[in-house]
Amino acid sequence: LLTALDSDVQATLHHVFAYCDEKKDAVAAEAARAVAMLELVQDRMPTTAELVAQCLYRTLGQAPRVTELPQALDRLRSATLLSFSEKQGYRIQSSAGQEWAKERQDIAAGTERISEVLLGAV
Repeated sequence: LLTALDSDVQATLHHVFAYCDEKKDAVAAEAARAVAMLELVQDRMPTTAELVAQCLYRTLGQAPRVTELPQALDRLRSATLLSFSEKQGYRIQSSAGQEWAKERQDIAAGTERISEVLLGAV
């Protein structure tokens, strides 16, 4: 099977689609598929929510899905399956990036440390 997507993106897409199947979130699966394809042209234009919406129409002549697609992209970002930068826009999160995000989420700051930081800010 020939594809322009690198193997890490393909592996992550497998996880994305499994996540979307589990959550019964077909819109997020469509959005992820579009993001993966749009990554191939990110050197010319960033992958914005608006661009993803413009690429996904259910029928010819339908208005862009400007409300549901940004929400789907946010759900995928929350699940650490997509990343976002101002320069490139949305990207499929690499497997290393997913692991790093999960490790970062698992770090719990103790109440003493939180208090120290809050008192230091005052």
